[in-house]
Amino acid sequence: MNKEILLPDLLHNFKREKIQKENIYSIMQKNILILNTWSVLNGIFRILRKIAGMENTIIVLLTAEIIAKIYYKALMQATSSGLLQSVCKQILSDEDAHIDFQCYTLFRLTENKKNLGRAIGRTWHFILMLGTIVVVWITHRTVLKKGGFYFSRFWLQTLLVFFETDEEIKNNSFSKNCIPLSV
Repeated sequence: MNKEILLPDLLHNFKREKIQKENIYSIMQKNILILNTWSVLNGIFRILRKIAGMENTIIVLLTAEIIAKIYYKALMQATSSGLLQSVCKQILSDEDAHIDFQCYTLFRLTENKKNLGRAIGRTWHFILMLGTIVVVWITHRTVLKKGGFYFSRFWLQTLLVFFETDEEIKNNSFSKNCIPLSV
């Protein structure tokens, strides 16, 4: 696979998500729903993305997308702000496409790897997912609880999405709408 082909699509997704995040952080701060822990988590994820190449970068991004799918559902349910609910709905409507695109990209990056190499990558992703669930719970449990996501529900719903994406990658069964036209 030509990894350079995916770069414009990845850059477009990064820019769009950065704008969405800036908008939602501003609204959340006005509604006193956020602590400054997102900046710490974002910093950790930036470091992890730089550690080990493109595959690791996509694993970290996919982990963040999975968390976002559950977190923004909780945030939408936690707030009475119509504007914040609207932003959350938009983010949630985008998340499935983002997740499909990351699954497609991860599949393409790993399709020629031996089973052991793929198993190591999947194990790393699972460990990262478990750790991220715990850290996000610890740092954002107020919003999650207010949105009806106590720890067990947050844990289970997040892992459900994780295992769905893992199956999509293993079985090459992601939405064909996510495949870039240039591939």
